[in-house]
Amino acid sequence: MGFTLVFTLLIASAAFLYLLKRKNAYGNIPLAKGSTWMGVGKDFALNPVGFLVEQRRKLGDVFVMDLFILKFVVLLGAKNSSKVLKASDNEFHFLEGIIKTQPQLKSMAFYVSPEGNPWYEVSFKFLRSFMDNTRLDNYQKEWIKIAKKHFNEWEKQESINWFISISNLLLEASFTSSIGQDFYLKVASEEGRNLPDEYRRYESLIVNPLNFALPKWMTPQGREFVRIENRLLLDIHEECVRRLKDPEAHKDRTDYLQYLLNQAGGEFLACYPMHLLSVSLAAHTNTVGTFAWTALQSLNAGKMDRIRKEIDENEEKAVGGIYPLTGTPFLEACMRETGRLYTNLLMMRKVKEDSTVFVGDSEIPVSKGSLIALSPITNQQDPNIFEEPSKWIPERFLDEDKYKNWFRNQEFVQFGWGRHACLGERFTHRLLRGIMWTNLLRNYEIELVDGKREGVGINGVGFEPDWGNNVGTPFAKGRVGVKVSKRRL
Repeated sequence: MGFTLVFTLLIASAAFLYLLKRKNAYGNIPLAKGSTWMGVGKDFALNPVGFLVEQRRKLGDVFVMDLFILKFVVLLGAKNSSKVLKASDNEFHFLEGIIKTQPQLKSMAFYVSPEGNPWYEVSFKFLRSFMDNTRLDNYQKEWIKIAKKHFNEWEKQESINWFISISNLLLEASFTSSIGQDFYLKVASEEGRNLPDEYRRYESLIVNPLNFALPKWMTPQGREFVRIENRLLLDIHEECVRRLKDPEAHKDRTDYLQYLLNQAGGEFLACYPMHLLSVSLAAHTNTVGTFAWTALQSLNAGKMDRIRKEIDENEEKAVGGIYPLTGTPFLEACMRETGRLYTNLLMMRKVKEDSTVFVGDSEIPVSKGSLIALSPITNQQDPNIFEEPSKWIPERFLDEDKYKNWFRNQEFVQFGWGRHACLGERFTHRLLRGIMWTNLLRNYEIELVDGKREGVGINGVGFEPDWGNNVGTPFAKGRVGVKVSKRRL
């Protein structure tokens, strides 16, 4: 008892001194108000988009967010987005910004191989080279089989949990591309293990506030996070070692892991597991939410028949169930509108040299070492740019000139921009528009059967986003029950 009290007092004293020391670290930039001890964490977690929009109304385009252990400057407005997204890492560093919120990536990010090659530089080259059209063509042939298998399973059930079922499909598809379907099915079939649930739990623990505020060993959530992450990393490490022992037997595999091994062998073995886990996470986190919310919003707004008509008109152009992307402009507009309302809450950067940011037409300084965060989703709520910004209106994206202008001015940023734009954009469109949407709506009817609450959620869709449980686009709170049945053609 005495030890616990002394330990608690030491932690409290250290926290107080830490907060006192950094109180004025951001000069005269206004501070978003919250509780003195825990900052604005609770308010932000409950409704992050609403909170940021309200702080912008009160404080302007630049203000400080204090999440207790994590403190950063929020930069809103297209001018700030444009400056930061176009800047080099010498001014605003991409990876160091991510590491401030995900410190487990640090050892991988700054790893230098025994041959003297830095992983940070070569990893982007590997990923860009791997995401070429030929490889994506081959993956679509594997994804169509996975999608059809899952759709068939959905039809047999009275109703499915919409977000979870889509997640299960996309996890199998993303792991098939990154490490191989045989690896995914082997790990998923281990006794006493549910890999999709384990993976989703890992993602929710990444964004758990306690895992930001305290060392992982101090809380049950932190220890659970470490336990799940270590298990997933060990699975991937063992697969890497297995293939390295017999490279000739595996060299013709088409997954991303084999591409890395064919290119660099075991030179970056220390980095491969975390890199592959991160790639799988990126392929899953926004893709599930974009697909699921687009369906719910389309049903709610009476747009599903228009999407289906567009797909039916392109049926003759499909080859082996794989549809071209050029024939579904309205579906693409629907996905963009979903991205505008649900995706890209915060994009972190670390300031590497003293710089300035915009407040209206003026500029104010930000110091070297500061952590900054863009919020594209908040910019995308601006009524001066998007008419009726809280409503889901996909037609706004059918004007291609308007869309290009929004993108060019960084007023709409769904997949990032510039050097650090998301490399998975083509992956997402080929999987969702080329296969999942097209084959599901061509062959099945989907009906919302339970969970909806009238008037709740964005645009009154009937479901609230659960911002606190996903790294990217949120799932819905509670169960979303959907009935999938064969369509009569």
